[in-house]
Amino acid sequence: MPLSTCTGAFVSFSPPKKNAPVLYKQESGYMKYFTFLIRCSVYFIVLGLYLTTTQHAGAKDLGQNRPASVSAPSPAKDYSITPEKLVGQWNRTDGNYTIEINKIGNSEKLEAAYYNPRPIHIAQTKISPEKGKIKIFIELQDTGYPGSTYTLDYIFSEDVLKGTYFHAGIQQQFQVLFTREKKQAQ
Repeated sequence: MPLSTCTGAFVSFSPPKKNAPVLYKQESGYMKYFTFLIRCSVYFIVLGLYLTTTQHAGAKDLGQNRPASVSAPSPAKDYSITPEKLVGQWNRTDGNYTIEINKIGNSEKLEAAYYNPRPIHIAQTKISPEKGKIKIFIELQDTGYPGSTYTLDYIFSEDVLKGTYFHAGIQQQFQVLFTREKKQAQ
């Protein structure tokens, strides 16, 4: 079979014929070298620009990249959350459920009451102040509430208690939200 034939997906080529037009002119040694230098120059310029921009974008600003006219940032205001901010009456948004926090005690305990609307016995409470937030855990132990629990976070910016209620009687968990009851002026 001659080399210039085509069979299926395989194509073979034979050397160009003597009088065939030239489609690609081979570069001389000088032109190859010049083309190589141009390509390398463009590559290094692009690489340099990339590294310069990513270095400034990702670098930690320790003052060396800051213009002289810009002053240092002012220190952040301290919005520390203290557990005492939780004292008050909290109403669940989806029903007649109330948590009343009366006092924050020592050793991660809080003095609280729970109503639906009648009083429900609280077996244990726990408060865990963490950096920037406060977590509350309340376990209920009463008729209809055999070990049901609330696990809540105090959201300072919204002044709400947000989290989950685990209903032990039916083994289901619900997302809940408590808002603070505003004191009425007398």
